[in-house]
Amino acid sequence: MKPTKYALAVTLGLIALVAPGTARADSIVYDASATFSGTATSLTGMVIFDSTTGLVTSASLLTTGSVPLGPFTLVLIQHPVKGNPSLDTVGIFDASLDDGVSLVFPMPSLFGFRDVVPLCGSSPLNCSQVGGFISSDFFTATTSYPLAQGMMTLVPTPEPSSLLLLGTGLLGLGPLLRRRSDQNKTLVGQSGFFEDQTASKFRETGWSQWVNAAPPFK
Repeated sequence: MKPTKYALAVTLGLIALVAPGTARADSIVYDASATFSGTATSLTGMVIFDSTTGLVTSASLLTTGSVPLGPFTLVLIQHPVKGNPSLDTVGIFDASLDDGVSLVFPMPSLFGFRDVVPLCGSSPLNCSQVGGFISSDFFTATTSYPLAQGMMTLVPTPEPSSLLLLGTGLLGLGPLLRRRSDQNKTLVGQSGFFEDQTASKFRETGWSQWVNAAPPFK
């Protein structure tokens, strides 16, 4: 097999291996969405976890609607829910530390980083409720609004090693592209040579001789 064909075959093989799936890297990103009881307010944004520890490393959340707040970016509290260690709670505040959001969800270290993680409210879906249970909510300095419903949805991210394989495969296309470019340049050069020879011949013999020498149409 010629080197250029080999490079193309390797590249296509790597792309076929990389394209079908995605994998979790060191950081796990979730899109968060929620609505709250007692107010026409919604929560949007993202929460980022460390895949090894299960801890929230950063966040950027906003409330929109009746009570617009945020961005909430300061992760100041995270620990298991008292009385129910299978649940985790994280408190995320704005710069004033007066406004924030509390998210309660099944602990990733126990349940894994599922594609959809429910947020637990006062009547939680897939969240056990026992003594000492606290619910997701958002709050200001004077009041709080309990979660009506909400979830975190996994954002797929390509595995770094897969990206490396893909990049290596694309590099393998280099010799093939360069060879094709060189072939095109050769053809263009030959075409220019023939055109120059034709023009020179025409100047030497004149148009009438070319016409007389042309074979008759059948």
